[in-house]
Formats: sequence, C-alpha cells, structure tokens
Amino acid sequence: MINKPKMPIFNETNDSVSWAKWTWNPVTGCEHGCKFCYARAIATSARMAEIYPNGFEPTFHEYRLACPSNTVLKASNNSKDRRVFVCSMADLFGKWVPDAWIDKVFQAAFQNPQFEYLFLTKWPKRYSMLSELPMAWLGASVIKQADVERIERDMTSFSAHAGIVRWISLEPMLESIKFNDLSWCDLVVIGAQTGTSQPDGWHAPFA
Repeated sequence: MINKPKMPIFNETNDSVSWAKWTWNPVTGCEHGCKFCYARAIATSARMAEIYPNGFEPTFHEYRLACPSNTVLKASNNSKDRRVFVCSMADLFGKWVPDAWIDKVFQAAFQNPQFEYLFLTKWPKRYSMLSELPMAWLGASVIKQADVERIERDMTSFSAHAGIVRWISLEPMLESIKFNDLSWCDLVVIGAQTGTSQPDGWHAPFA
C-alpha cells in the first residue's frame, strides 16, 4: 500500500534538470531489463521501499492521473515551467503496458493542455496515439547501432503538427552510432553512462 496524498501533484525537478520543471509518474516500472537503469536502482533501493512497494514491477498509480489538474501553473516567461517529463520511472509505451493505462494517461493530458508533455520510449511505434496533443515532445531512446533502423522507421511513421517535437536520446551511448537521415529530428541528446548500483549487485562507477 502507498500512502496516497489527498491532492497529488507533479513532482518538481531540481536545478540539475534544465529542460523540464516537473515529473509525472502515473505508471512506474519496466521490463526492458537494461543493466544500467537509473530508475530501477531508485525504485528497488531501501530508502524508496515505501514509495515503490512493488519495486520495479510495472504498476499503474491511477490516483496520480489527478496531478495535471491539481498542479498550479504559475505565470512565467520560462518555457521550462510548463514542461512535464512523463513516466521518468517507466517506459509508458513498453510492450507490457496495457492500452487502457496509456489511454487514461492521454486523457488526463488532453484535459490539461496548459502543460507541455515530454515522453521517451524504446518503442515509439505506439506514438500514433499521441499525435493530437497540442504540445508534446515525442522521444525515442537509442543506445546502439542496432536500434537505428527501427527507430528511424517508427519515428517517421506518424504525422507531427507544429506543437510536436520529435527527438532522440542517445543516453547512455554504448557505441558509435550512425543515422541514415535525421531531417525529421528536432533535438538530439547525447550522454554517457555515469554510474549505477543495481539490485542484482552490478555496479558502474560514478563520474
């Protein structure tokens, strides 16, 4: 059981995150099994056991669908202040995620267009469901050359209006990667593995 707040709101990011003010995790957990996953390390840590009683098992927190309606968007000239990173602790579009979960997350987003929603997935084929959001960043994760052909195909298979940002994240970039065409891509984020301590005992040093 999770100690649910009476009025759930978005989590505010810290100063090290320059591209979004908020995170929103109506779904947590993932089955990709990436050995370097920061989210799994957090969700399975002893200090977070109360918040993640299911560890990193895919979990739908339906009460968090109220977060967009409950979070006050203050007047600001900084575009970061309206940006929300959705499911920073999950892959919302993973093959194991039921359509019903995604539908409910989309519905909450549609009802609160005052925010700009940022998504990132290894399976962008499901992005066609999001094309009507007034403002959204639709991102795909690429970590090795074998991902490129599939990502290029799926990220160009849906239409994108002026409010949609199509982006890719090469983080962690595990090897040299060459794309065939990036004319469709608005933004590329590149990063290396910095450090992790996983529940199976696997460790990578922190920089």
